[in-house]
This record gives sequence, structure tokens and C-alpha cells, in this order.
Amino acid sequence: KHQRLFFVFNDVLIIGNEKWKVKHILDMRSLDVKVKLDGTKKKGLPEFKLISAGAGSVIYVGKDMKDIKKFKKLIGKWRTKIISGDIRERNGTIDGTMKNELGRQALLYD
Repeated sequence: KHQRLFFVFNDVLIIGNEKWKVKHILDMRSLDVKVKLDGTKKKGLPEFKLISAGAGSVIYVGKDMKDIKKFKKLIGKWRTKIISGDIRERNGTIDGTMKNELGRQALLYD
């Protein structure tokens, strides 16, 4: 495994290598982070799986579980905000069911 750098913006996630070369630019709408509670790799570093519609799923290791949970929260928060904004932009309003679901998801990441 190689070191990866993650740059989180409100609409994209950029993944680069240790030499700052960009490896992936991923749309926040299609991202999810799954924390692997049972698995640890070398040196006892916690793992997480980054799932993307464009790049598939890849397992990465983090410095500690606190950083991984913060990363997951940022991804979820921005994904929910972007999808909510997209729906408003297309329809002007959000129907009750969709509004409730987006509200429920937003609470998960606050």
C-alpha cells in the first residue's frame, strides 16, 4: 500500500500520492465511506473502504479511527447538501418523502 493524500472540497474529493500527483478526482454525490471495525492491517492501522460510482471501492488505512470518522462525516455531510441542492435546482421544491429522507441523512452527519 502507498500513502495517499485526501483533499476534501464541498463537491469533489481529490486523492493524490505522496508526491502530490493526482490519482483520482471523485464527485461527492457518488461517494460513501464504510468503516471496517474488525480489520486492521500492518502496524495496527484502522481501515476504511471508500466506495465511488466512478472508481469502484478501495480499502485505505487511516492514522486513527478518529480521523476516519471525521472523514466519513465530512463526506456524508457534503453529499447530502449537494444532493439536496440538486433536487431544489431541478424541481424548485422537494416533496415530503424526499425532504424527510434528506433531513434524516443530514442528522446522521451533524
